[in-house]
Amino acid sequence: MCDKHHEGHIEKSEKRILSPEETKRFIEEGQITWVEAKDLLDATAESCVDGRGHDGIVGTPGGNAGEFILALTVVEKAGRQELDLDKVDEILKRYLEKTGKFYFHTDDHHPDPRSGITENTTESEKEKLLETLVKAESIGCGHIGLMTKNPQEYGVRPELLKAVMKSIYKTLWEKPETMEFVVLEGGHKEGAIVNILVDGEVNDDTKIPTVAPSHDDIQIFVNHPQAVKYLRDKIAEDMEYVIGGDLGGEFNLESFKEYSQKIGDEQLKFTINNLPSAKDKPIYNIKISSDDKCEIV
Repeated sequence: MCDKHHEGHIEKSEKRILSPEETKRFIEEGQITWVEAKDLLDATAESCVDGRGHDGIVGTPGGNAGEFILALTVVEKAGRQELDLDKVDEILKRYLEKTGKFYFHTDDHHPDPRSGITENTTESEKEKLLETLVKAESIGCGHIGLMTKNPQEYGVRPELLKAVMKSIYKTLWEKPETMEFVVLEGGHKEGAIVNILVDGEVNDDTKIPTVAPSHDDIQIFVNHPQAVKYLRDKIAEDMEYVIGGDLGGEFNLESFKEYSQKIGDEQLKFTINNLPSAKDKPIYNIKISSDDKCEIV
């Protein structure tokens, strides 16, 4: 827990914009737990920054699904070649071997992709459902939904994005134990966008604080930029295996890492500026120290 000694309380309102101090108190009043950074590649999934969840998260836009899309986009950009879309299912399988639990979410305003799928569902019926699920209006993650509507602004090849989303849904149907699939409930009430920071560079043994984005009818967007950079750098080291071959003559590890941060930052910026629930919300940096003290920086 963060230090709870404070005065006053936070006014609750669906349209409330949180001040820096109110945001700090919100985090102080929530449960903070700590995970080692290396567990982000094993048992701990990276959740979306969406503010409607009640459990502690390490947040990144789109969760693991958003990071997988980003990684394959970077492979195409850095390697200057298009991936074979017929191999995306196998690529996701190998990605899961390296990254552990895979978070993907929808919400109760959009179709549940598991609905209607039984052991008797035919392949043609599944393909028809997939064509519906990959449309922007069917996607309950705001980040990925916006990406589907605006692939050029996100630097994503539309055909690649469609193939990736189909592969994620098929994996959810066939191997649900590899997915941390969540249906978020209710509407958006986020009062701020918060970058959760720690002291120093993140390495395997760094403790990362998970933060609950929603409690007491108040919400914040939760982003962990340092943990996300660590995750992307680690993924970069495994991409040759994940892709299953040569990444192209133009590819090298450092260019992959640079592209990951550059494109990832551009995607986050577009989402913040265009997602109705995030647009015009204040952005705060809050550092949480190992003794659970919170500081606005």
